[in-house]
Amino acid sequence: MKRLLRSVFVVFFILGISFVSAQDSAQAVNAAAALKHLQSAAENCAQQKWQEALFQAQLGSVYDAKLADLPYIEALCYTELGYTRAAAIERAELASSLGMMWRLYDATAINILLAKLYTETLRYDEALAVLADIPYPSADSDFYTAVALYGLKRFSQAEDAIVSSLNRWAFDSRFPKLFFLQEKDRTPSAKAKRIASDIISKLYVWQDSDPEVLLYAVDFEPNTKEAVRKLKIYLNMYAQNNSTQEPYAQAFSILAALKYGIINEKTAVERFFNLTLPFKFADSQETPYRFFFTDLLVDFCKLIGDSNLRKQMAADLSTFNGVLVTDDNRDGIISSKILYTSGRPQLAEFDTDQDGIAEYTIDASYGTPTKIIGKAGAYEVDYDTYPWINTVKTKKGVYTLRPVSFAWKPVEQRSLNINLFSLTKKYTDFFTLKTKNVSGLSERELIFAAAYYEYSDDMIEGAITKTYFDKGVPISSETRINEIPYSVLYYVNGRPSQKKIDRDGDGYFETIEKYSPKGKLQIVLTDINKNKLYEYSEEYLTNGDITKKWDNDEDGTPEIVYTQFKSGNAQCRWTHPVTRQKVIVEYKQTIPAKLTANDKAEAIIKDTKFPLYWIRKPPVFSETITKKILEVFNETKAPVVSYFVEVNTVPFFAVRSGGYIFVEQLEEMQNEPDNDKI
Repeated sequence: MKRLLRSVFVVFFILGISFVSAQDSAQAVNAAAALKHLQSAAENCAQQKWQEALFQAQLGSVYDAKLADLPYIEALCYTELGYTRAAAIERAELASSLGMMWRLYDATAINILLAKLYTETLRYDEALAVLADIPYPSADSDFYTAVALYGLKRFSQAEDAIVSSLNRWAFDSRFPKLFFLQEKDRTPSAKAKRIASDIISKLYVWQDSDPEVLLYAVDFEPNTKEAVRKLKIYLNMYAQNNSTQEPYAQAFSILAALKYGIINEKTAVERFFNLTLPFKFADSQETPYRFFFTDLLVDFCKLIGDSNLRKQMAADLSTFNGVLVTDDNRDGIISSKILYTSGRPQLAEFDTDQDGIAEYTIDASYGTPTKIIGKAGAYEVDYDTYPWINTVKTKKGVYTLRPVSFAWKPVEQRSLNINLFSLTKKYTDFFTLKTKNVSGLSERELIFAAAYYEYSDDMIEGAITKTYFDKGVPISSETRINEIPYSVLYYVNGRPSQKKIDRDGDGYFETIEKYSPKGKLQIVLTDINKNKLYEYSEEYLTNGDITKKWDNDEDGTPEIVYTQFKSGNAQCRWTHPVTRQKVIVEYKQTIPAKLTANDKAEAIIKDTKFPLYWIRKPPVFSETITKKILEVFNETKAPVVSYFVEVNTVPFFAVRSGGYIFVEQLEEMQNEPDNDKI
């Protein structure tokens, strides 16, 4: 016996080892595949084949979801391929999360990328937090530190970061350019003047690799002749081809050339008012438009003194067809773009957090918003007359509001301070759209203002439910399927009171549900044959029990009573149609446990294939008979119901309750059924 036990133990031990070995083998195969795709992705990144690198990284993630290098490469590719910064951040944050493991790269790489993405999306505190985890200094980490400090308006610390970086990374043009752009509109401090002077003395270091440093240094050059010289050097670099200029630099250079007398006002107007750039709005294709940067347009109009040119500019802006863009923090990321038609806003997109997903997408009529779509299509607001809302569409449903009941004004139309239109009465002003600091749309506010709310009923295929409100209190609710009424629910004091249901769509509401004053379901009545007498009913008792009754002859006395107790047990009682015996079925946690007739126990035999029990014994060819019985019961959805079923002249009595059918072959049957006759 001991030898046998030892043999059994050895067998199971070997099987266990085999199972573990199989698991280890599968993991090893997956790890090898993931590493192969990682190496391929890294090679493609090195060659700047971003699409191929992304594909390989995504494949590798299928084999090993814990390999941090893969989502890092995905995030890197997203930034290079023009995906939204929101998408890139999601992958980068995954790579930096706990439990991830590195193979080719390390945590410093992901922290640098996160710092870049966080500063670009104005999450400056988070950028500083990840930068603090980087053990060794780098040009990238110092640059994003300076950007974050400027973004937080910590100007003195930002200037200190610039000073230290100019010494440490002497050939990196990002630092002087960042300084000039961020200090442009500030009254210079003594420290800022010293930094500017130091940078200007070293411009020759960066002017060939990044000529824009020359351009932005002009306003900080105290010597006008030197400023003109530097500006001419910059302009000559792009005299033959300005296609490589950044849009902001291109527009800024026209202002600078005008300011320092390199071009006259007429030339400046011709150039500034004919700048073009491709733009894409919503689902439209990218299209070239004339464009202005908001801040530069304001500054440019102040520089033009000729009255005829100012009138010409006013006339042009009054019929302007093009795009007004905003980059308030001058980081090269457009935070808003507005498409004008005939001098007024027609479309607008506001990406206030710069994550690449517009917070507001706006349709406008002559500058007045008619529709506002929320971030990632979370909602769509249609207006009657701005700011009074007509409808609000969400991913769940549509609120139709009462007229002039709810105003929501997240953007407003403002005149741009360009001081052109006082010269003539023909034109009124040049307007733009600006976001306002308002709270979002809350469900509570929408329901209070709604006339009705319409949504798809997930429980019923093709059903649309419309609920009517009076100052936020539901009055009634109607459900339709393909425009055919399915149910109507009435409310009293905001709580369900009575519901009528027409399940077959014939126009007759065969089911009625009644509710308590507190809105709890009390009674369900169903008129199956539609003669205004109820064969089936349910009663929901206050103690948690549920009683279901079947009154086949509609005399008010039910033939079947099924009681589902709060405990989970149940009992079904009916009267035998032949012997008039009282039959009781006891359920233990929904499973039939015992059947008695006049207190005498009877056998119940579970069918091997179907949810059906045979009383005493199953007949011959029971499967064929069962299918016939199921066909009959499938004609009604009543959970408690009884039928006489005749198969080949053999009568059966069947009762459905508690999710099961109980079938008895009646005593009059003398012979087993002949299969050929069924």
